[in-house]
Amino acid sequence: MQQTFTAILTREDGGFVALCPEVDVASQGATVEEAKANLKEAVELFFECASGEEVRQRGSHMVMQRAIEGGTITIPVPDHSELRTGTLRSIIRQSGLAVEEFR
Repeated sequence: MQQTFTAILTREDGGFVALCPEVDVASQGATVEEAKANLKEAVELFFECASGEEVRQRGSHMVMQRAIEGGTITIPVPDHSELRTGTLRSIIRQSGLAVEEFR
């Protein structure tokens, strides 16, 4: 499965810096093309070398897992300083816990 990622390029100190915000990986190059190629290589290396936990905790969501009888529940949790009430209730419900356990 091929994924598409964002590349943000900025000019800096006579060269270019490329950032992939989805996985928080950056690289640089003397030209736009070189910076993009280096970023592509850096992102590929990240996925080859990073642990599953590290991959899941990159970007704007953390992925929480809870073992249950017969499998695992996987819940993406937004990594924000504040969550809307409905979002929090949904996360709690998906986890198999009751809202009352948090009062």
